[in-house]
Order: sequence, then C-alpha cells, then structure tokens
Amino acid sequence: MSEHLPSPEQEEEPGLAGLPEALGYRETEELSLLRERLVVVMKDGGDTKELMTNYLVKGGEVADETKSEQGRLGLEVQLALIRRAGGRADYTEDLEDAYVHALQIGLDDVAAAIADDLDQTAQ
Repeated sequence: MSEHLPSPEQEEEPGLAGLPEALGYRETEELSLLRERLVVVMKDGGDTKELMTNYLVKGGEVADETKSEQGRLGLEVQLALIRRAGGRADYTEDLEDAYVHALQIGLDDVAAAIADDLDQTAQ
C-alpha cells in the first residue's frame, strides 16, 4: 500500500475521509469545532464567509507547520470534504484543484484516489 494513502484503519468512512490526515494535515480541536459549525451553517444555507475565513487562516497555519506541500494538499482535501458534508455541489471544484496539486507534487496515488472519488460523484 502506498505511504500516502490512509490505511483502512485510518478511514472513518469510505472515500477520502482519512486522506487529509494521511497527508499530514491534522485538525486541532478548534478546527474540528469550526468544521462542525461550517457544515451545519452550510446545510442551513447560512452565511459561511466568516467561519470559512477563520478555518482557512487557522487551517493554513496547521498546514504550514507540516513544512510540506502534502500538508497544504491535506488542507485542500479537507476543505472539499467540509463543503461536501455541508451539501455544497461546488466541492468538486476543490477536489479538482487538489487533484492537479497532487499531480504537480508527484503524488500520483493521491491523485488517483481523488480521481476515483470524482468519478463516483459523476455517476
């Protein structure tokens, strides 16, 4: 199994759920709470601008601590998963960006996992 993809034990649900952490992006407790609030507000159709900005700033700090492009990619995937959980159809755009990023940094296995997820979504 590739070192970049999560093991079955890491995945809480099918798909890409364990990928951000496998890439080195680990949410803090504060980010986890922000994520949960974002999902609820998205599902309710509310304004997410302030929450998303907070998540991006704090998540960017966490990703920067990894000192790797993998950590930044993990944040990108996490943002897509947040949007998907919130019922936002535009999450596929985030995954497409993450796919390109994965290819650019040579993580072909990660790109393939993202492509598989996008293919399943298109069906």
